[in-house]
Formats: sequence, structure tokens, C-alpha cells
Amino acid sequence: MRNALWRQDPVKAVHPLTHHEILRLIEPLTRRGRQVDLAATNRLERSIVFKPKLIAAEAGIGAYEILRLENPRADNFRLIRTLTLPGAAEARLSSEGSHPGELLARIEAIAPQRQFQLVAGCLIARNYRLEPGRDGRAMLLVLNSAEARLEGVLRRRGAGWTGSLRLPRSEPARSRRIERELERAVAHLAQTLAEPPRRFHERLVGARWGVVFRRTIPVLSCLGLIAATAALTLVDIPQDSMLLMMIFNFPPLLMLMLFGMRELPRFEIPPLPRPSTAASWLPSTVAGAAATPDPQPS
Repeated sequence: MRNALWRQDPVKAVHPLTHHEILRLIEPLTRRGRQVDLAATNRLERSIVFKPKLIAAEAGIGAYEILRLENPRADNFRLIRTLTLPGAAEARLSSEGSHPGELLARIEAIAPQRQFQLVAGCLIARNYRLEPGRDGRAMLLVLNSAEARLEGVLRRRGAGWTGSLRLPRSEPARSRRIERELERAVAHLAQTLAEPPRRFHERLVGARWGVVFRRTIPVLSCLGLIAATAALTLVDIPQDSMLLMMIFNFPPLLMLMLFGMRELPRFEIPPLPRPSTAASWLPSTVAGAAATPDPQPS
């Protein structure tokens, strides 16, 4: 009977890390000044964690670096660098390969500053992974995700705000485009929240009406199809006409076009844009203090 702690690999069985394996695997990293954290290391999951290292003097930022070396399959390793700044989100960088020493060299080749960016006073933490390029040698820095926090303003709610972009299919153009658009979005959000809500409407009234029009396109399209169908009943179309064949095959083609879209359309009548009467985007601290009851004496 096979031990329950073992996992079967297509090549060979992968067992929990032994003490000798840990010493062998951490050797390239300890030579570079890393110290293993045995308390945080998970031998069953074959995951080795290294102690936090302050890299302020080396990188010019007050960040702590934590390395984690994973061995999910035989002869396959994943090294993850997690950088943490006080009051900011974590930024991760990962790379996979067959030699821990090579993975560390790849990770160290990417400056820690590359994972953080300051835009309009807001810090963006970006998560990357290193992938081989088309030539199989040069490594590409591929953006996985990013997070920006505006202190005292935003908090996570479900999936948050979402949007869609048309992006290049290949790297590195794809990641670079996402980075640029993210910078624009954060700068726009920071400027908007720094101004009174009424100013948002005054500055972007044209864009707001454009959003209303785009949101009504699905409904207007349906109304247009209904009107066109009603108009066709008033037209005498010969039975052997090409137009009649096109009309007959239009509904299934329309369904294929609908389900082939990147996002299914939402049928709605959006509200008209109006300036907000609120004095600020943030809740009033005075009102909040007045609504809070005084603590009862003990």
C-alpha cells in the first residue's frame, strides 16, 4: 500500500523533502546571503521559505524580500520573490526551471524597483513571471496582475471595478500595453478623487454622455431590428431574391455573432449623467463624528 504522504508524478514519485534535500537545494541561495526559515518551510508540500531580507540599502526602497522555492514536480522548481512595502500591497516575481541557482540569477536580474511604481502619489504593486522568449534564451517579464491602493479612499468589494482592453497577443507588447493603461487609470482616479465630485462632471461631461450612448447600443440595436422586421412586411420581395435568403439566414448568424463577442451585451437604459451634489468623495469626518455616540462612563 502506497504511503498517503507521497504524490505520484508522471516521471517518478515526489516525496516530502528530507533534511539532506533541503541542504542541497538551498546551497545556491545561501551562497548569495539567504537564510532558510525552517519554521515556515513545508516539507510535505516541498516548499522552502527563506527569512525576510531588508533590501533598502541595495535597492533604494524600504522593502522586505521573502524567497520561496517550490518543487512541485520532479526536476521542476519555482522560485517566487515577494516584496513588501509598509502600507502597500505585496509584489511578486516568479520563475520556473530545473536549477534553483539559475532561477535565483534570473530573479536577481530584475531590480526590485521594477515591481513598484509611484503614479500621482499612488503606489502600484505589480506581479510578474519570467518566461522564455521565442528564441528560448532571453527571458520575458510577463505581467500577471497589479494592485493600487489609495489610502483612506478605496476598499475591495467583490471583484471591484472591471474593464476590457484590446491588447496585443504577443509579449512583451501585451504586458507593456497593460502597464501603460494601468498608469493612465490610476492617474485619472487619483485626480478625480482629489477634486470635488461636481468637478468630475464638468471636466468629463462629453465622456460621460459617450458612456451613456455606448451602454444604450444593445437596446437601440434591438429596437432597430424590430423596426426593420416590421418594415420588411411592407415590401414585396420576390421568392428567388438573394435578399430573402439573407433575411432567412440572418437570425442564426446574429446568434453566432452575439456569442462570439468578447463580452455579452447588457440590455439596460442607463441613467443620464448629472453633477453630484456631494461636497467630497469621502464621507464627512464631522458627520461621522457626530453620528458616533460618546462612550459610556465605566
